[in-house]
Amino acid sequence: MNTPFLIILSMLSFNAVASPFVHISSGLQERAQGSTDLQIICVGDQQDWAAKDFNVASRISRLQMDHPGIFHDQSDTEKNCFSPTSVPKKSIKNLDLLLGLIDQSAKDRMVISITVPEDIVFEDQKSPIDLSLKSLRNEDSTLLKKLIRAELIVLPGQVLTMTALALMPSEWTNWEKGWIAQAPQHLERAWSTAPVLDKDNWFTNLVAHPYSGHFYYNALRSQGATRLQSFLFSAFQSTVTWEYVIEATAEQPSLQDIVFTPIIGSFIGELSHMATMHMRKNGFSMSEKILVTVINPAYILNNGLETHEKP
Repeated sequence: MNTPFLIILSMLSFNAVASPFVHISSGLQERAQGSTDLQIICVGDQQDWAAKDFNVASRISRLQMDHPGIFHDQSDTEKNCFSPTSVPKKSIKNLDLLLGLIDQSAKDRMVISITVPEDIVFEDQKSPIDLSLKSLRNEDSTLLKKLIRAELIVLPGQVLTMTALALMPSEWTNWEKGWIAQAPQHLERAWSTAPVLDKDNWFTNLVAHPYSGHFYYNALRSQGATRLQSFLFSAFQSTVTWEYVIEATAEQPSLQDIVFTPIIGSFIGELSHMATMHMRKNGFSMSEKILVTVINPAYILNNGLETHEKP
């Protein structure tokens, strides 16, 4: 005889060592291979979850869109149910992620209905898919290690940018013709006289340079560095490395760039970092991968797009 178990998550202690639900869910998935006894899991109504945990509601909605027909309602109280024995292979990971999110929300008042055989014990079952979120690269490393990696990411980009600018017509860059031959003198002038107001257009000053500053910021921030550490790194890269060393070979340091690049760049960088951290919790969808590539390429260079540990 099959015995239905109602796991009432609100009854679990917030300080419990581990919620039993994650063992049951992963045990169901593991034992579903070749079994006809395991019956059904109901993850609950999406609207109920929306009032309690947006991440769970969002994951249910995404599963409904990406895998039509995967859920059905057993009754008015048992919503969004599925059978572990009939889950398509392509849906397993997303369902396990959903069950992991529900487990993390154990402190919320939500009832999950599970029907399992009476003689199966699920304690200490190892999940076939590790639901843990990956740490950021170098998150627990020293600041020096983070700085070295950030520099290795940033410097090639700066060199490529300078090369591209050098190949552009002087009418576009406003650089003097023959600036390469005068590079040593330009460097000396940059360090001995005050910066100037440049004549670049608004797009260069208010979009291109802040985007560079945002890239510098996230080269360090996406390794788990603090906001202050990331801002200081962005300021150093945008002023000392770029304005007073690399670009100073061609033109006098720009007052607008010294101010706008690290300040606006770091502000935008933190916003993109927060958005990326929010999206990665549930795993990136295809549209989110494209978005992160645009708004936070430094994150991808440091961490890639896999957000959860592989088994």
